[in-house]
Order: sequence, then structure tokens, then C-alpha cells
Amino acid sequence: MRRFTSVRKTAIAICAAAAAFFPFAAGAAGRIPNDPYFSGLWYLGRIGAPEAWQRTLGYEGVPIAIIDSGVDIDHPDLRDNIWRNTGEIGGDDIDNDRNGYVDDIHGWDFVDNDSDPRPSASGAYSVLGMNHGTIGAGVAAAKGDNGQGIVGVTWQSAIMPIRALDSDGAGETYRVVQAVEYAVKNGAKVISLSFAGATESDLLKIALRRAYDAGVFVVAAAGNADEGSDANDLDRNPLFPICLDRDSDENFIFGVAATDEADHRARFSNYGAGCVDISAPGTKIVSTQLYRPGSDDFKSPYGGFYNGTSVSAPMVAGVVALIKSINKNLTPKQIANFIISTSDRIDDINPGLFGKLGRGRINAFRAVEAAAAGGRETLVPVTPTASLLPPSSRRLIVAAPGRGREPEIRFFTEDGLYVRGFMAFDSGFRGGVSLAVANFDGSAKQTVVASALAGGAPQIRIFDVNTRAIGGFFAFDQNFRGGVSVAVGDLDGDGKDEIIAGAGPGGGPHVRVFRPDGTPIGGFFAYDKKFRGGVVVSAVDADGDGIAEIGVAPASGGAPTRVFTLRGALVRETPAARPAPVEFRVTGKSSPALTVVGAATMINVAGPRSSLSFPPYGNAFRGGVRVGLIDVRL
Repeated sequence: MRRFTSVRKTAIAICAAAAAFFPFAAGAAGRIPNDPYFSGLWYLGRIGAPEAWQRTLGYEGVPIAIIDSGVDIDHPDLRDNIWRNTGEIGGDDIDNDRNGYVDDIHGWDFVDNDSDPRPSASGAYSVLGMNHGTIGAGVAAAKGDNGQGIVGVTWQSAIMPIRALDSDGAGETYRVVQAVEYAVKNGAKVISLSFAGATESDLLKIALRRAYDAGVFVVAAAGNADEGSDANDLDRNPLFPICLDRDSDENFIFGVAATDEADHRARFSNYGAGCVDISAPGTKIVSTQLYRPGSDDFKSPYGGFYNGTSVSAPMVAGVVALIKSINKNLTPKQIANFIISTSDRIDDINPGLFGKLGRGRINAFRAVEAAAAGGRETLVPVTPTASLLPPSSRRLIVAAPGRGREPEIRFFTEDGLYVRGFMAFDSGFRGGVSLAVANFDGSAKQTVVASALAGGAPQIRIFDVNTRAIGGFFAFDQNFRGGVSVAVGDLDGDGKDEIIAGAGPGGGPHVRVFRPDGTPIGGFFAYDKKFRGGVVVSAVDADGDGIAEIGVAPASGGAPTRVFTLRGALVRETPAARPAPVEFRVTGKSSPALTVVGAATMINVAGPRSSLSFPPYGNAFRGGVRVGLIDVRL
């Protein structure tokens, strides 16, 4: 088979020697190792690795196959984590485990066809090519808390070194295929691929799909722009292997783009909605290097700063290994679900790249917590990443968080896939958001209405489906900080919704009704004026005449639930009962019928064909979720 020179490592651009490190955030939470260079590993704090380590440090029974230019298996910070083939007896020239490879104690070299998977300088080489696999191995799984050098994302997972690229970073298709098959056959649970090229290979596609079907999680780098060139949109100019599954019915390759310290796309990182699933830090990375004391090129065991999607991919592989160590029975699809649903959204700070950096930047802590909390079920179905493109005609679930989280409203498909998100109020606000979906003009055009809960100004804001602010006003005195409950409904029978606002705790039981432009058209006190427990409002059709009434319940204090007309006339009253768990329910009017319930952590969706649950803000958040359904058939 011809030389496949376009299957190359994604170039890691070395910025400088690792002489100065960025300090780790002072007072960072989580488990902190004693590795001396830990303070320079800024990216571990960004992805929440120290917090994840409180749950798991990884497990040697979850090997990560590093298919690359070789790994320094003697490195002082890697050797304790190097995979060992227990079925083989080294040095006897016998294939003891009958896997087809003689004396493969620590992996295999498919370039020189021998049992030594370390980089080789026997022919032409580059320093970067020789170091490449060892850099990735250190990012993923350098030994933690051993008092040496750095720490990987996982402290204890085994590194399975497989050499398929030569010492200058070039390779041939069939060698990569052989490497993948070897990894699967010998028990790898994760495969990390830090190379990309323009040649598509059916053989490699088949091998990677088989790996996925065998339960192996495959991670691939998005690739880097050449020096002085613009990054590549993979939707227009696909690279491989990352894009081999772009037209598949299964997302069997988990593509990774690179971000910088501010969660912006790294200037060199390729991108594309059809190929990239997640982003991870890929700038100013410190890692292990090939260590040969006394040599000129390899005299230091550590180096940096390194930039590239080549370090982002093994970072994700390390997170996958942490998740897998929580529950070894998790499938690749389930693990992808956890990573996707718990990622930190970065679309808002990367204009023009909606969905092209995957679902967000990986958050190891929340992903591990999600796996620990719900590891026996699939929380969010995953489809090929092309589905991330902005919808043109579909119904979306809208979610708003309660107290304890930034006020980000998120949109999801009916299958629970994240679509987009935006800040309804200042990102520093943590009091919670009240949410409603309105039809103000009697057409199919819908809008999102939001208000700040406890601690926020009594402002109601209106957004279109593209998250643009299109209106807003103060429902109560601007100095009031008890929060506002918001609801919408057609209260006068004209086919257009009005806005209902209820004052939160401390503001009296005041209910007001507005046109969308802020013009007040009604108001009343739902309880005695001395009541200060706050009210929660809703729109209900109490008599079935198609005209909504105003439902009012106490936010606290045990008052009865009441229903009023627009003019404040009491329609009915229900005595106070024992408080039930707070949940927010909405049933869609369009076909097919869909009921969505938001509770403390999860959104529960019930439809005619299927039901599912997913945590829109991660399993760790328990402040409550408010929900709505919105049609985006524009």
C-alpha cells in the first residue's frame, strides 16, 4: 500500500521551553497532588480535574491506547502507569497469549514490527515527532501524587503504547488500522488519536467502527492550521480520522477541538459541527517528553509550553478513563452523553462558530459526577454532530436554572440534545430565573420571557428564538429585590398572550398584568396585603373556555392556592396542603403531544414514542429547573 503521508500527527507548535508556569488558582477546591509542576498545569483547574479526583483517580483496568509515534515507557512519570500484558512472558520469543504478537509486554511497534513501542531514532526523525506520543501520554495519564513532575488527567489508568507513526510523525493507513485492531484485541477501553490527514480510508473507518461496537471509546484530534494559515472548517474540508463518522448513523469518533485559557477557540484549531463533539484546552500545556539523559535533544523529562489539538485529544481521553473507572459497564454512547450534557457552553464567546466547537468545553468534574449519579442509564441520546446545526423548523425545550447557578437559559431538542444557550441577566447573578414562552402577536412566532428571582432587580426581559433581547420593563419598584415570578397567557381572549408578574418574598402578594411593551392592564393583591411570603403565578384555563385565568400560589407561608380573572375576581380557591417537591410542568400544544417537567435536577420528557430524563445543568446542580416549549418554525 502506498505511503500515506497525509496521515500525520496534528502539529504541536512548541511555544517556549517550560521555564515559567502559570500558577494554579489560589485556594482551588478538590484533591491536590504533590507533583511539583502541578502549579503550572492551568488546564486541569479549568476542566475541574481536582474536583473530579475527589470521586476517582482512575483505574489501571481502564487502559488508554496512545496510537502515535511511540511512548517513552521508561519515563519516571509514566513507567508506573504503562500497560503490561499479563498473558505474555517477556524475552522467551514465544507468543504466550496467542494474540499474534511475540513478547508484546508493553504494546507494539507497527513501524518497525517489534515489541518495543518506544520512539526510535534509527532513521530520520524530528524532535517533535519523537516526543509526540510521550507528550500525549503524559497529558492523559502521567502518574499522580508521586512527587515527580506533572500529573495526568487520570492518575492511575494504564497507558497502552502503540507505535503507528514514524519518528517524524508520518504513517501509513494499514499501520494505523493494525494499531486500532491491536488496541481492541488487547483490552484498551479508550483510544487516543492525535493525528489528521486529508485521505479518507474505508479500512480505518471500519476498524474504528468495530472498536466502538466493541465498547471502546475513540477520541480524535481536529487538527491544526499550518503556521501562517487560517484554521480549517471541517464541514467544508474534512480531515480524517476525526470526520470518518460524519455521515454515519452512530457518533463512533469523538472529535476534539482546542480552546485557550479564556475558552476561546485556539487560533490554530480546526472546527466543524459535523466532526467536532467537544473542545478541551490546547494551549500552554506542560507534559512529559522522551527522556534520554546525556543526549542533546532529549535531556529534559518535561517540556512546554505546547499548543495543539494533539494535547486536547488525550486530555479528553483521560476524562473518559475517569468516567469509565466509575462504571466499567458504561458504553461509549453513555460516556459521550455525560461529557456532552455537562460541558461548559462556549458558543456565546466564540461568535460565528455556533456548534462548530462541539457542545462546549469539557468539564471533568461534572461529567464524572453525572456518571456517578446515573451511570446505569443513558441520560441524553447522542446523534452524529451534524444535528447541532441551528434548527430551522422544530420544537425545542427551554430551561432556566433556579438559585445557585449563573442565569443561563438553555435550549434543547426533544431528545435532550443541547442546541444553544444565553445569559438572561448578568452572569454573576445566582438567584435563579423564572421562565415563560409567549405568543404575543397571534402568529406562530414565539418568544422567551424571563425574570430574575431572589436578589435580582424586578425586571422582565423578552428574547426571540435567536436569543436576541427584544424588550423589557420593570414589573415593580426598581429597588425591590425579592424576585419576580413570571407567566404568560391569553387573558382577554384576543389570541395574544399577556405577561403576568408576581412579587417574590418581601414584596407583598402583588400580581400585575402587562402588555409585552410594559403597559400595565391589571393588578391585584392575591392575599392579605400584610402577607410577605411571595407569590408564584401561572396561567390556567380554569373553566375551559379558551381564555386563561391567573393562578396564584404562595412561595412560602402556607396560604391557599387561588385562581383569578384578569380583573382580579376570585374564581376558586384550594386550601393549602403539605408542600410537594417543586416542579415545573408544560405540555406542548403542537403535535405530537409532549409533556416536559422540570424538577430539582432533571428535565423529564414524556411523549407518545419515548420518554427520557436529562440534567440540563449537570447532576451536581440541584437548585431547580423551570421549563418551557418553544416552536422555532420561522
